[in-house]
Amino acid sequence: MIVHVEYTAQLRVQTGLATETFDLADGARLEALLQTVADRHDVTAFLGDNLLCFVGGAQADADHPLADGDHVTLLTPISGG
Repeated sequence: MIVHVEYTAQLRVQTGLATETFDLADGARLEALLQTVADRHDVTAFLGDNLLCFVGGAQADADHPLADGDHVTLLTPISGG
């Protein structure tokens, strides 16, 4: 199945990409996508507990099942004032 990923904040800087498409096994969960991103781009440090994940605009946790054509946004925390 095809899943589209949008990188924001530090993940966009680290990957050098704004968006990317992944071909995952049918029935894959968000955690499988996150591992694939980490393996491809060596961004494990950014994929910890503070990462916000959205599937189709709704916040999702790691065990969220993905579907063909899903759009996933990965948002790292932003600090400042």
